[in-house]
Amino acid sequence: MSGPAFSPEDAPNTGSAAARAARALANGGYEYGWFGGRANGLDDRRHVAFPVHGVTVVDDQLTFRFDFRDAVVSGRFYGRSFTGVWRQSTGDGEVALEFASDFGAAEGWWTWPRGLARHRAFIRRRMAAESGDV
Repeated sequence: MSGPAFSPEDAPNTGSAAARAARALANGGYEYGWFGGRANGLDDRRHVAFPVHGVTVVDDQLTFRFDFRDAVVSGRFYGRSFTGVWRQSTGDGEVALEFASDFGAAEGWWTWPRGLARHRAFIRRRMAAESGDV
């Protein structure tokens, strides 16, 4: 289920974890990234990150997009813990993130379906956003 696009001025579900995360992420100053995977030549020492956009929220479900192979991440919150799936044009998998108390960053993991290995995943402020170059 997808909802309307969320902007920082929106106030529905203001107390829910998903809404608090959406407010933080919707301003355009954040990126989602990961270690390992094909984008990093299967090297868990390397990482990539892409700007978060297209943030939507419905109740406790958060969905966002980033520009890597038409990718979308969608899942539910349990407190500050987010669990869900990622999908892109070449496949899908699972993701789990633990958000900071201000919902301004998250750390966790991603994996391929039925994959045994978990790889680091994160959400953080974009470097360009911190310097005012958004």
